[in-house]
Amino acid sequence: MNAGDVKEVNSKPGHVCYQTDWDISSLQSTQSNISPQSHGNKTFCVKPDFNDICSDLVFTSKNCVNAAFTLTKYITAEFLNPEEIKQIPADKLPAEIKAELPPNCNNLSIKYTCWEDGRDNELKTLSELEPFTDYSCTGQIKDNNVLIKNTSALHFRVDCDLTITVTKSSPTNTSVELIWKTTSQKCEDDNLENLSYFCSYENAHRTLGTKLRSGGKCNISGLKPFTKYKCKVQPTYKHQPLKDVTHQDIKTDVGVPGPVTMSLQLQEHNVIKVTCETLQFNGPEKIYMLQVSYGSEIVRNEQRINKCNFVFDNLRYSTTYKVKVTAFNGKLESAPKIESITTNYNDKAVIGFLIFLIVLTSLALLLITYKIYILKKRRTRDDNRDEVFLSTIYSCVP
Repeated sequence: MNAGDVKEVNSKPGHVCYQTDWDISSLQSTQSNISPQSHGNKTFCVKPDFNDICSDLVFTSKNCVNAAFTLTKYITAEFLNPEEIKQIPADKLPAEIKAELPPNCNNLSIKYTCWEDGRDNELKTLSELEPFTDYSCTGQIKDNNVLIKNTSALHFRVDCDLTITVTKSSPTNTSVELIWKTTSQKCEDDNLENLSYFCSYENAHRTLGTKLRSGGKCNISGLKPFTKYKCKVQPTYKHQPLKDVTHQDIKTDVGVPGPVTMSLQLQEHNVIKVTCETLQFNGPEKIYMLQVSYGSEIVRNEQRINKCNFVFDNLRYSTTYKVKVTAFNGKLESAPKIESITTNYNDKAVIGFLIFLIVLTSLALLLITYKIYILKKRRTRDDNRDEVFLSTIYSCVP
């Protein structure tokens, strides 16, 4: 067998084919150890290995008497099957698609063109791709800048994996200002220009944040004093919420206690009972402070913890007192609640006076009765004397 017995033919696309009367299926390539396979009609074909492209494919056989017999074929880039190119999608920005080309093809290059899903007519280069967007890309395979093939479409999306770190939390008693820094290992600051933020608490009360160069800030208002909240910073990209949410636990500052309700009651004629309540102390302590005054004179100053229940006795009778109650949380004091109440008359003195009057009247009646009795008795005695005198006179008359 010699080289003239073998003829190269174009029998099968993507394959190297030979026509010969000899059985050359025992030949093997020196690089990838592949052998031609019979395809009938005295034709033998072999598909070059991916690593054989852009190199000589050399077949030899140990079975040939002429040990120097070889078949050599240079495998051009035209034999490249784009489906065999391993394409690694971009996972960061600026985007870069890595394509594994045959190692011997030094003049091959790929230029990618991409489009956003649903916008096939708006083509972009890799440097123009944005984060958090679904893209499809195809590459033009060029040999010495001459287009030979196109790659298969590659679908990918670059999520920046944002890290939002709250660097400052400044609460008041009704609001909080959050300032945060946004970083990403996959995207540069220029790729995050279309980021926006919303702040909220309890999955409500959304507030649009202000974007800063390396993060943002927001002010959440409408909070209750001295209350714990879990605030959320929600990033969005082109109005689409992202999964990179951060939470911050805050506690609002102490506020002024809420209004106090008060009830006044006369337990006795000179005993006052005071009950009061507030639903919002807005601070760490719960103290009720009460003052009772009469004119400009302060009669009582007292405090109670947690419960407002006061009793004041030994007050003046028939006197109007002013009662003032405030709630104190250890730092701030509520607006005062002021009401007035008048004690009743001194019932004991009145009863004593009535008893004295009754006794005095009784004694007077007894005295009058006695006087009447004495007068009647004296009159009776006088009448008897008159009768005796008249009888005597009548008896002396002839």
